[in-house]
Formats: sequence, C-alpha cells, structure tokens
Amino acid sequence: MTTRTETGRRAAPGTEPFYVLPDPPRIDMEEAPYVARALLTLMRRYSDRPDVVVMSQGYLCFNTRSARSDWLAPDCLVSFGVSLEAVKRRNGYVIDDWGKPPDFVLEIASESTGARDYTVKREGYASFGVGEYFRFDATGGEYHDRPLAGDRLVGGEYEAIPMVGAADGSIRCYSESLGLYLCWEDGRLRFWDPVAAAYLNDYDEAEDARLAAEDARLAAEGDRVVAEDALVEERVARRAAEAGQLAAEDARRAAEAELERLREQLRGP
Repeated sequence: MTTRTETGRRAAPGTEPFYVLPDPPRIDMEEAPYVARALLTLMRRYSDRPDVVVMSQGYLCFNTRSARSDWLAPDCLVSFGVSLEAVKRRNGYVIDDWGKPPDFVLEIASESTGARDYTVKREGYASFGVGEYFRFDATGGEYHDRPLAGDRLVGGEYEAIPMVGAADGSIRCYSESLGLYLCWEDGRLRFWDPVAAAYLNDYDEAEDARLAAEDARLAAEGDRVVAEDALVEERVARRAAEAGQLAAEDARRAAEAELERLREQLRGP
C-alpha cells in the first residue's frame, strides 16, 4: 500500500477517508515471493470486478479509534462487495466502513512470524469475523503447525476445513468464499479451480503464457508475410511470363509483316 499522511476526520467514512491508515511493517523477505504470487494470482482472477478487494500490506481493524495493538496486517485479504478505490484511499481495511469483515485472509509462514499465524493471528481474525482464514507453510510445517490449513468461522469460532489429498500428490483445502482449492504442492502454493478443472496461472505461468502467445502471434505474422511475399513473387513471375508472351506475339507479328513485305517485293509490279 502507498504511504499517505494522516488527514482530519470527516463525517462520511467509506466514501471519503476521514483517517488514512499508516503503512504496516514490511513483510519478511522469506515470505515475500509467496505473498506476491498469491496476490497477483487472485488480483488477476478478479481483475474485472471493481467490487472485489484483493490487497496485501495494509492494516485490518474494526475502526480507526480501536487500539493499534489490535490491528492486524494480513499477507493477503479478499473481500467481496467492497469498493477497491475506497479501500486504497483509506490505505487499509476498516470494517466499520463497510459493515462487514473480509471474506478471506491468507498468511504465509516465515521463521519470524510463523508461530503468531496459527495462534495470535488466528484468534484475532476470528474476533474480526473473517469468514475464512488460511495458512501456508512452504517448509511443510516447520514454521506453522502444518503445511496447509484452513479455518471457517462457525458461530463466532473457527472450525478446521478438511484437507483433501489429490492424485498429483498435493494437499488441498477448499475455500467456499473463493470457490477455489488452495493447494500445497511440493512447497508451492497453487489455486485449483474445480469448475475449469485447472490451476490458476500464477505470475510466472501467466507471463510464460503471454510470451508464448506473443511468439505464436509473431510466428503467424511471419508466416503471413512469407505467404504474401510468395504471392507477390508468383504475380511478378506471372506478369513477366505474360510480358514475355506479349513480346513473342509482337515479334511474330513483326516477322509475319516483314515476310509479307518481302513477298510483295518479289511479286513485283
């Protein structure tokens, strides 16, 4: 999130910021690549939905008057039916602005933050009313209590979402809010779309797909140019052949005319 200065209070929170939240501490470099991939994957998923917030590195709190010690900074947050632009202006997610907590929160494990993710933060997100809370540990459980875990809020308390083992060896956990499975696959976090029966492309895969499409477009353009050049060459050759035929016809007619002239001379007067 972009750092902004604090402003005075205004009477209409949620439309114009009456207090701009400060930036939270930067995330640990160990978890940063996983956070970035998850964030970009989900941002791409909802890129055509201005009413869906996908954010990272912004505070989550009930309101701006609550104790700063109660604020949390999710690695990845998703909320439906919320104005992305208004959240950007606020520089964070204030639950009182929208009358609803986020639908989904994801935390990525690191050595320095892992223990808090499944203890203090789990309790904090439950108190905020976050519908689903997921945790991913690339190490397989060295920093978290397990490689992948998901909780769904039921009656104000979190209940564990069952894990599912897939044929490809991954561990999967279904998010009802996203309509996707979160997957731990050889230390990699992936999102499986059960409707499309395919993984969502992460940033690297999307970039590879874009480059492949660009290569295919350039190859097709090259083939088109080659075909056009061949067509031009064919037309030039045909016109040259036609010109040769016309020249031969003119020469034949000239020869016939000369022959007729000589015959006339031989006939005499």
